[in-house]
Amino acid sequence: MSPASARGLLTEARAELQAAGVDSAALEARLLLAYAIDVVPESLLAEPDQEVSADAELRFREALGRRLNREPLFYITGEREFYGLPFYVDARALIPRPETELLVEEAIAAVEDMGDAHADGAGLLIADIGTGSGCIAVATATVLTKARFIATDISAEAVEVAGANAERHGVADRITFGVGDLLEPLLGPVDIIIGNPPYIPAENLPTLQAEIRDHEPRVAVDGGEGGMTIAERLVRGAPDYLRPGGRLLMEIGYGQAPLMVDVAKEVFPAGTVVDMALDLAGIPRVVRVQLPE
Repeated sequence: MSPASARGLLTEARAELQAAGVDSAALEARLLLAYAIDVVPESLLAEPDQEVSADAELRFREALGRRLNREPLFYITGEREFYGLPFYVDARALIPRPETELLVEEAIAAVEDMGDAHADGAGLLIADIGTGSGCIAVATATVLTKARFIATDISAEAVEVAGANAERHGVADRITFGVGDLLEPLLGPVDIIIGNPPYIPAENLPTLQAEIRDHEPRVAVDGGEGGMTIAERLVRGAPDYLRPGGRLLMEIGYGQAPLMVDVAKEVFPAGTVVDMALDLAGIPRVVRVQLPE
């Protein structure tokens, strides 16, 4: 029996993925095959008729079967790019989203705003609350090379994934990991709190894509009734854990900005600056809080 061709496998997989309701079926078929034969996806465009070994075909069909079951692509390939860096991912942690890169950018901008005394994060302690895969803390640490971090998550399994990513990118010596609910693992005040709490309304969970509903950790997406239960708890707890001049940067869901801004203005002292950062679509994505000195 002659080896299968990449073109034939891709044609077959694209049709099956389309029938299963998977968006971008052609692209995903190519990414799965590239994963199975351990090449860059572009090589399949350059050499569409290349032969695929029996072992690689078996790996491809196993991966395709998982994707047809609506398991997320990045759990199958085990990797997701975030802020230009490759991150290991599996079902223990939420898959990093591109929109969350704005939190990293805002954290870096906040440190730059703190002046030369804190260049590259010197002397600063930054907390990443709900770290998941560790993408926020790790990506920020690769830029702020003199800052120290504490990254927490309620899931010990997620913290294991985050620790592996910190090791992978050479920043594990500056990140302390803790397991616990929101701010509980912090031993004292910090300079910046970064948070990406779950914010999908619990009542909307049954209507989510199967990839999210059935495969990503429920604790990482369920924001409680109305979607703001956990985010509001983080905002209300933050004043006790920020040093003078400290910052809170928190990602929010669509339509949640007004309430989160109101809560921040209620719980933080007079003189606190509260505003928002917009994403590329012009949607309020990050609530920014700056305490007075």
